[in-house]
Amino acid sequence: LKRTPPDWAHYFAWTVARATALLALSRAEGFGIAPLEAMRAGTPVIASDIPPFHEVGGEVPLFVPVDDSDAVAREMGRVVGDASVRERLAATGPVRAAAYSWD
Repeated sequence: LKRTPPDWAHYFAWTVARATALLALSRAEGFGIAPLEAMRAGTPVIASDIPPFHEVGGEVPLFVPVDDSDAVAREMGRVVGDASVRERLAATGPVRAAAYSWD
């Protein structure tokens, strides 16, 4: 099945908007499109504590040290178990993402 990039972009946006959270646990990134798209959708982001994710996310994502599975589990527990954390991330993500545009 052949799909054009816009179809995949739409599918990713649709999927991430319905996710409990996006885990962006890279050791290295060039920019951070996935966290940006998740924030745009109001989906909480848990991201590796690396410069590109800080640049894109500012203070919005929950940052975890690279390769720290205990920190990932702790932050996932916060997102799943604490409605105020989810609501804060859902509200601040789209505001932060609005600073970026494809135009």
